[in-house]
Amino acid sequence: MPEQNNSDRAPEAAKCDLATLDQPFFAARIGKTLRVPFENIADVELSLVEVSELKESKRQARFAVLFRGPLEVPLAQGSYVVELEETGRFDLFLVPVGRDEQGYSYEAVFNRMLSENAE
Repeated sequence: MPEQNNSDRAPEAAKCDLATLDQPFFAARIGKTLRVPFENIADVELSLVEVSELKESKRQARFAVLFRGPLEVPLAQGSYVVELEETGRFDLFLVPVGRDEQGYSYEAVFNRMLSENAE
């Protein structure tokens, strides 16, 4: 199993602005492949399979993204540098949430504060 946190082993590439990684960004990319690069093993490819609805309150916006990865290379829960060809690199905290004959499922949850002053 690859070690969690590949940030010190991933090849260098441009980092994208994390503020652009919102629900519409991921929803528009369902079916796309993200790469999790590693220095000493082959990159792991994750397919973006589902994006939850955006849930907003006065204080926060939240949504979840589901990925599918291969059976051969399970990833442990943790932070990973991932690459999407059109945007570059960004960090994701991935949590394994399932396994079936097609591969492992991973979830990334986004929870962003909209206003610190809202009640």
